[in-house]
Formats: sequence, C-alpha cells, structure tokens
Amino acid sequence: MDISLNTNHEENFKRGQALLNHLEEMQYSYFNGRPEWIQLHKNDLKLFIAHIYYGPPSLSNAIAENDYEDDISSEKLFKLYEKEYKKKIVDIYELIEEKYINPTLFSKIQVGITMTHSICKNKCDTCQNFPKKDIHKWLLLRLKLISDKLIFIDFQNSRTYTGWDEYMENNNLPAGFMFYPNSGFYDASKTLYQTITPSSKATETVLKTVDIVACISNVVGGVILACGSIFLVASPVGLGLIVAASALSTVCSSYQFGRNVQQLIDMYKHDVYKFGTNAWKKWIGSVISAIGAIMAPFHALAAITSEVNSTIQTTGKTLTIFRKSACITQCTLEVFRASLDFIDNDFKITWENVLKLRLDVFIVTGVLMAPSYITDILTLISMQTVWVPIYKTIEQIPYCLGQYVWNSVYFFKNHFVMFLESVTKFLAENLTATNLLFAWKNIRCMFDGYQKQTSNLDVGDLLRHVVDNIAMHESVKYVLRGQHMVKLLDSLRIFAPKKRIGRALVKYCVDHVLGEAKKLSAKRDDCVAEIARHGETREWKADEEFCKCYGLDRCAMDQYALWAIGQVNEATLMAEYEKHASRPENMFDDEMVYNKRYGASCSAKGYSFVAPCGVLDLEVCLRFAEKVNPQPHQYLDHKLVQPQPGVSLMFGVSAYSVNIVFFGIDLINGVPKMNICFFEQNRDSGSSIADHKGFKKLQAA
Repeated sequence: MDISLNTNHEENFKRGQALLNHLEEMQYSYFNGRPEWIQLHKNDLKLFIAHIYYGPPSLSNAIAENDYEDDISSEKLFKLYEKEYKKKIVDIYELIEEKYINPTLFSKIQVGITMTHSICKNKCDTCQNFPKKDIHKWLLLRLKLISDKLIFIDFQNSRTYTGWDEYMENNNLPAGFMFYPNSGFYDASKTLYQTITPSSKATETVLKTVDIVACISNVVGGVILACGSIFLVASPVGLGLIVAASALSTVCSSYQFGRNVQQLIDMYKHDVYKFGTNAWKKWIGSVISAIGAIMAPFHALAAITSEVNSTIQTTGKTLTIFRKSACITQCTLEVFRASLDFIDNDFKITWENVLKLRLDVFIVTGVLMAPSYITDILTLISMQTVWVPIYKTIEQIPYCLGQYVWNSVYFFKNHFVMFLESVTKFLAENLTATNLLFAWKNIRCMFDGYQKQTSNLDVGDLLRHVVDNIAMHESVKYVLRGQHMVKLLDSLRIFAPKKRIGRALVKYCVDHVLGEAKKLSAKRDDCVAEIARHGETREWKADEEFCKCYGLDRCAMDQYALWAIGQVNEATLMAEYEKHASRPENMFDDEMVYNKRYGASCSAKGYSFVAPCGVLDLEVCLRFAEKVNPQPHQYLDHKLVQPQPGVSLMFGVSAYSVNIVFFGIDLINGVPKMNICFFEQNRDSGSSIADHKGFKKLQAA
C-alpha cells in the first residue's frame, strides 16, 4: 500500500511539474519578442479584438479576390466576422469609447495582452484531462489611458477592471487555481504565480453555501405558505407552522435580496453587459426575493386574523387575493430564470493565407499592411530566397511573429542573436532558467533547417550568404560575391573533385581574399608614409603611382579585394585549406552553423552533427567539448547540469569570464542530431556571478 501511495504521489508530482512547464513555455512562446504595448488607431481596435479572440475571418463572397487586391480597411475586414462576434465586440468597443476614451482627444491608443490560466476545482472536461486537453487560458486586453491608468478587459467573461489588483480580487473565474504573472505583465525573469481564484476563497465559499441554504429554505417556506393559502389550517399547529414559515421566508428572502443587489453592484462595476442575460437573472432574483420578504408577514397576519377575528373576512379575502397573485408571480419568474440558464448552457499562397499573415502582422505591429505587400512577403518566404531587399523590412517584424516567417538562411543570424540575448539576460538574472532552456530548445530546431538549406545552395547563393555576414562596406561585399569570386570557387573543383564546396571552404576563401586585400591596403599606407618622409605631401599623387604599380582603378578596399582574387593560385589555396581543416580546432568547421565574436566582451559558436551517442553525462560532454572547440582550460573547471533528458549544460565561472556549453540531442526525421553551442562572456573582476541564482536553480534541477 505504501508503494502504491508513493507511486501515485510521484505521478501526481510529475503531472503537476509537466503542467507548470507547459504553462511557462506557452507564456514564453507567446510573449518572447512581443512588444509590451502596441499603438493602434482607435478605429482599428475592433479588428484587433476580433483577431485576438476569434482568429482570422473567412473570406466570403462579400469580398471577391480581385477586390481583395485593393487595400481593404480594418472596418471592412471586421465586417467579415460572424454576426454574434461583431455584436459582442461592438458592445465592448462602445463601452471603451464611452467610459475610457475621449473621441475628441484620442486618435491613437496603447493596447497590450495579458495571459492567465485556471484549472477548475470541480470536474471539468476542459482542464481535468491534461495533457490530453489544455487547461483554461484567458486573454486579457490591456488599455493604457493618457493618465497612465490601466484598464484590464476580460473579453471572454465580458468584464472590465480598473487595475490588476481589482482583477485579482474580483475576477469571476471558476472555483479552483489560477496561474498568472504577478504584475499583470509577462516577465521572463519570473515564473508564474499561483493562487486560488476569488470564488474559491473562504468568504465566497461560505456565501455560496448560505445562498444554497437560503434558496432551499425559501422554497420550503414558500411551499408551506402556498399550502396555507389554499387549505385553511385552523389548528394551533397549523397556525404555528404558518408563522414559522413566514419568519423563515422573510429572513431568507431578505438575505437573497441583499445578495442579488450586491451582485448587481459588482456587475455594474465590472460587467460589459449590464442589461444582458446575467443582469436580468439578478434583477429577477431581486424581485422574487423582495416579493417574498414583503408577502411573508401578510401570510402570517392573514392566518392570525382569520383565527382571532372573523369580522374582518373582507380584509382577509383581499389579502388572500394579493397573496395568491404574489405566489403566481414568484412561480412565473422562477420558470423564466430557469429558461435563461438553459439558454446560457446551450504553402500555397491563397487569399486566406494573405489575410492571415496580414492580420498577424497587424496584431504585433499595429500596422495593417497592403495585401500586395503581404503577397510579396509570402512569395519570397515560400521561395526561401537567399537575399532580396524586402528582407530588411521583414527584419523589423517583432520576433514573436518573426520566428515563424524568418525561414530563409539570411535570417538565421537573427534567430541566433535572439538566443544570445536570452543567454545574456539569464546571466543578468533577467531570464529564468526554465526560459533559458526554452530558448535553447528553439534554436536547436533552427540548426537542422539551416544546415539543410545551406547544403542545397549553389556556389553563388552560398557565397552571397557568407559575405552578407561579414562586417565590411557594401562596395567590398559587392566584389566578394561577384562573378570573379564565383569563378574562383568553381575552379577549386578541379583540385578537389570529391570535396563539396561547402560553407566552411567558401568562408576560408573569403577570409583569404580579405586578408590579402588588407595586406595590400597596409602597403599603400606604408608607401604614402614613405613618400611623405621625402617631402611629397600630395597623397593623391602617391595613390596615383600605387594604382599604376598594382593595376588598380583607385585606392580603395573594394579594388584591393578585386586585385586579391586575381592573385589567388587555386592549387596553393586548396593545399593551404586542407592543412587548415586538419588542425584540431578546425576539424568541425563543416558542422559549424554559427561563429561570431562581439567585440571583446562576448563570443559564440554553434555546431550540429549526427549524434554518435545518446548519453550526455559529464564524461561525454567533456570529451565532445574538448574535441569540437579545444580550449587551454580543457573544461576541467566546468560543472555539469542535466535539467532534462537529452539536454545538458556545462558552465565555468571565474573572476573574469563566464563560459557555458549547451548540449542537446534531438530526433529529427528519425536521425539523432547533437547540437552544441559555446558561449563566452568576458567580465571585469568585480562582477563575479559565482552565486548566480539561475545557476543554482539549474543545479537543483
């Protein structure tokens, strides 16, 4: 039995931990790279709300494809949604405009999104079957007013709140647990907080219990009074029952009346639909309770009067008529309320794809781009072109969307830079250890796709891609990716017919040409200095003589690069490359996907290759780290953590630097791939992070 209990406890713990990790990843995926605030034109708010909560509309006959080529406004797009959706959104919009936005002062508004989650205490098909089904997800719309006051709108539950604290205290989520960002804004440096929903708190639970008791007591009292009104109970016992029932009904009806009024006040403060179904139910409940509270004493008085004084039979008849009418009214209202409860429970480029991307861009930028522009973007994305000018514009798309549309090799550097930013944030304690692992998971997915794309590029496209990533003037890049360089690379096949012209070889050739060009530039500087020592101060004269000597059009780096290409001896170059590639530190250059140094402060390398094993223990990680990227310290001072199966991290911290080595093994199309990333950050001696909280959490994991 003890073993069974321990097993259940362990399973529940694993299930709970899986849920927390899932929620954290959902938040990270949604908000990573998403602006905290988006500026919208006020008239675009309805479309923004519609897409957030209902997704894109369906293109209907209302807009033919040839019409959609024109720049359709947000108002026309909003009209494509279902009628019931539009009505609900218009109601919200009118409330916002009436209460929070002065039409004469505001043309632009600031909007944002907050995501919370809840899991019901009672059995719920939606959230009790995790991980088969997800738990409840609630998207709150945020509005920033001119006074910096924040408004939170729970569109799914049709309620508004004048601040985050008010939402936490008064939201109407089902009884159970809720998970939320503590400040109301997503913060990658903090995990989600947990608490019980307001409806689960002791006060609310007691009130709900009292509500049920009051309702039952009121029904019981009503039945006794109704029987007394039909059958004359002329006995002391009957009279006592009527008086007791009258007192019970009065107390319960008064309590229910007070509760309904209190709930109506809450609805007036928070609900969008103050005159909708729920409001009518509360009003009806108030009327029922009020009638019950008023009529109960008359029931008792009538019974006593009939016993004490038979001379006031006329008055008794009048009271009986009013009493019977009231009972009928109460029954009618109860049926009406029950009916309301019943009603409440009751990559092929297409115009649809154009509409979806157009709205996705709109949601994260606040800009509704022209359909023709979106079509161009989709066309280029589907072609996976190495370079087109529009890429400079696509780079401006926030990363929350960019991570899905940046699929060309051109954008790989953007993905890796985002990963490096995550690592830097982690070291500054602005990112949780869990989110760091999500970032590492995301970039590993990019490694394999990047390798496959680069292996399928022809020499010209591969050369262009390599040259795009070097820090040189555009005129120099133009020469390096030009026809002279392409011919040079093609000619290398003669000396290595079995060797593929891969990224590593192309980069070596580019680096060689640039090295020779820089040497020639240094010679020119030496010549100018030497002539100046002999009294010739006219620099243009020295340049003229230098150009004649080397056959240059002018003295500039692009001309030096063109000259260097012409000086290359293919056989000598290939021999030097083979010698270079055989060195231990260069043996994995063909598997390298990224290598960049950012000044003197930071450097990173990324590798991806078929995994020779499925284990990532300390011995294996040390061996691969030393083999792929040899270092003087041999990683002997590094500590290993393995927070997840197939994922390990080695980190070494000294007074002057931080080194992290990321390992990950993933099964991609049936092939196990090992991905390794080496990150180094130099630090001053006064910024040691030996007690870094994130590292401690990783070690604990």
